[in-house]
Amino acid sequence: TAPKKNAQESKPQTLLAQSTVESNRLSLQLKNCRRTSNAVACTVLATNISNSRRNFYFNIAGSRVTDFSGNIYELSKITFNKYVAKKERHSEMRVSLSPKIPTKLNFYFPIPQNVNQLVAVEFSTDYNGQIVFRNVNIRR
Repeated sequence: TAPKKNAQESKPQTLLAQSTVESNRLSLQLKNCRRTSNAVACTVLATNISNSRRNFYFNIAGSRVTDFSGNIYELSKITFNKYVAKKERHSEMRVSLSPKIPTKLNFYFPIPQNVNQLVAVEFSTDYNGQIVFRNVNIRR
């Protein structure tokens, strides 16, 4: 019999991803996860859905992705506008959001080139706990 192909090496299947999650007056919309030269960048629109400016904290520790083989890749950095929080120097990124204005954040994960689908993308926050998106394709 022919050897079975690794799920990561086979042709990607179409997966339905949950694109927006709301928690404690924060709305996160996962726009995409795309491959860069040495990582995968997941772009998120964060919206403060309260009626006043609020600070939200995204934790580097605890934010991670899981592939379909069960491998976990931890977040290496977050970018917000001109600000960068890297795992080596920071524990979190504070984002001050005006009400009802979507703001772009990028989360970078060191993921091998052969991985093209994720079971889960998890963002750890101080006040909102773990925010999880499931069944996410990685774009090239």
